[in-house]
Amino acid sequence: MRNRDEKRKFWEWPVAKFMNIWYYYGIVYLGYEIRGWENIPEKDEGAIFVLYHAAAPIDAGFFMSTVFFKMNHKRMFTIVDRVALSMPGYQTFAEAMEMTSGTVDGCIDLIKSNNLIALYPGGKKEQALSDSISYKLYWPERAGFAKIAFATKTVKRAK
Repeated sequence: MRNRDEKRKFWEWPVAKFMNIWYYYGIVYLGYEIRGWENIPEKDEGAIFVLYHAAAPIDAGFFMSTVFFKMNHKRMFTIVDRVALSMPGYQTFAEAMEMTSGTVDGCIDLIKSNNLIALYPGGKKEQALSDSISYKLYWPERAGFAKIAFATKTVKRAK
């Protein structure tokens, strides 16, 4: 099995092309933009991004590709449910896009190593119930993201 650096090198070109497609599709066709960019850390810092899990989380591709290009090809780890990683055929895509089912300690180690992570605390439940009109944010048993943010002192809020 290859180590993380070897995997990154192997997937560098295909991921850059994939990010390019997502980035320009989001900007040109949908007018995608990130507000509060000044709150995103410099390239040599780690951070956690806590995001809302919509029914079709295509915004994740737009967000990651924008960060990728604005931060000179800095990659982001996405924390996903173990079930997603066990789907046949999905493992290759997950490896290329650096998706992992991280533990609190694992995520803390990633951030302390100056990596970015994207986390969707609501997960499958939020995805199933997402309705921008009637859904109320409800994360009673989802405190891992807060533990990670406080342990790594990466608590900032976009304005």
